[in-house]
Amino acid sequence: MEPIVIKGGNRLTGRLRVQGSKNATLPLLAAALLIDGVTTLTNCPDITDVSGMLKLLSQFGCRIVRCQHTVTIDARNVYYCEPDAGIAGAMRASSLLLAVSLARFHQAALPMPGGCTIGKRPLDGHMEALRQMGAHITAGERNVFAEASCLAGCVLEPMLQSVGITEQLILAAVCAKGVTTIKKCAREPEIFSLCQFLQAAGADILYLDDEIMICGGATLHDVCFEVPGDRIIAASYLCMGLSVGCDMTLYGIETNQLTWILSYAKKMQCHLEIEQEHVHIRADKQIEHIPYLETAVYPGFPTDLQSVVCAMLATADGTSVVVETIFENRLQAAKELGKFGADVRVDEENRSVTIVGRKHLNGAVVAAKELRGGVALILAGLRAEGETTVYGCEYIVRGHESIVEDLRSLGAQIAWMR
Repeated sequence: MEPIVIKGGNRLTGRLRVQGSKNATLPLLAAALLIDGVTTLTNCPDITDVSGMLKLLSQFGCRIVRCQHTVTIDARNVYYCEPDAGIAGAMRASSLLLAVSLARFHQAALPMPGGCTIGKRPLDGHMEALRQMGAHITAGERNVFAEASCLAGCVLEPMLQSVGITEQLILAAVCAKGVTTIKKCAREPEIFSLCQFLQAAGADILYLDDEIMICGGATLHDVCFEVPGDRIIAASYLCMGLSVGCDMTLYGIETNQLTWILSYAKKMQCHLEIEQEHVHIRADKQIEHIPYLETAVYPGFPTDLQSVVCAMLATADGTSVVVETIFENRLQAAKELGKFGADVRVDEENRSVTIVGRKHLNGAVVAAKELRGGVALILAGLRAEGETTVYGCEYIVRGHESIVEDLRSLGAQIAWMR
């Protein structure tokens, strides 16, 4: 894929609608296979991960119509299949088809899922919980096979407070016999979106903070649902604005999901106007350092924002320490920041990054190794003096449908190299 070329130094100004959420859309698409009817998703992002999931659904016999940001999935005449290994193996979200295929067809066969190179992310927790619901599962190095004549509700407490495991169990429980209680579940907004979607389709779900109760077996019917705005993209654009200076408005998002970055902006005494679905920010000061920050499950500092914040802090006033507690291989972008002249010290054993802020960065030629890290390199390029070229953009388009066009509309000098 062509690289992105950036000439840094421009302030971000204007209004921008934030695209639909990647992390919310993918489990909704998997859930559509459970519905013996038609699912319509609006505000659906046009990204490669969504295209990949739609291809997998079509292999199960779903009829799919896509018109701009509206996707219609007709799952009335589906049939069992083993999804294409090339597509399913390239994306983490394909793992959700394990529970869905078990629930709809009583069997499943999936390649081990891939995704960004940020860590192992094994399926052990998924499989163990599904076994407790009555599934028989065998796993090899490359594939997972499962069967269940009937999934049974039970009380589950996953070994990890994982978004993926929680989504997997919700999808299994809505079609299981009896009541399922998921204790100590993940609380990310995308979990709540999945529950809202299934409730709108007729599922009996009670969501109580870190516990979900599902009375399985309800008939799921046609549903129309709007995908929420992408909170990680919104926060990333806010980080960019704080770094280079801005006078911009982001809308189409739930601002109560942006607590961390808005709290940081308030500490910097930026001008903020916050409403339920939009935020206006004006920032002109140098970034303030953060003495210590570590990633955590929601509502803590999100791992998906870690790389971007490291890039932002590269020009902070002071020394910052950022610790990654979720994924063991998510410090790749921090290493690339050194090419901009940033003073960044990576301790892989302790998964920490020490950043001594500098006022100036220089343009560089860098390569993205994963989605969020690619966005971090774009932020550094916007802040740097001179020209930056970012390779590895195939990772970036997995989650961003128009990052170049978005930033150009806000005044950045950024383009695809043709």
